[in-house]
Amino acid sequence: MNEKLSDDEWRLLHFFRCLSAEKQSSVLSDVGAQAIEECIPDKSIYELMPEAAGVRPEGIDYINDKHSIVYVIHCGIEETGDPEHYLLGSSVWDEEETIPRFVRGAEKAALEQNSFFNYDENFAREYINAWRCEVVLACEQAKNEKTKEIS
Repeated sequence: MNEKLSDDEWRLLHFFRCLSAEKQSSVLSDVGAQAIEECIPDKSIYELMPEAAGVRPEGIDYINDKHSIVYVIHCGIEETGDPEHYLLGSSVWDEEETIPRFVRGAEKAALEQNSFFNYDENFAREYINAWRCEVVLACEQAKNEKTKEIS
């Protein structure tokens, strides 16, 4: 990303850095939720599961299929108790909360499947980060498409 930040974006970034970790997470989560609501209101975070970390989720239609990868990932992120907050919020809590909870939920679901895939901390770290990026990219793409339609 070689984009130059506008003055407002620069100020926003620096104000953000002045906040506590708790406030940063809250602000980031709120901004992410607003971007989703404005750009991709008809999409669920589960529709945006990326192909990453060695897995290819089958799609949201398989979310309740106990034999699918998407089911395992869904169970992992649901174990956090607040999937959208943990996906849209700050990564500062990843090592203490998000990743261990994700691993616990994914491992339970994988055991139901008798799966031998290792849904460990490394998998969770890589997958969650890729998922966050996928959400941002989906918002940006939708915004760019709307901008083209208006022009």
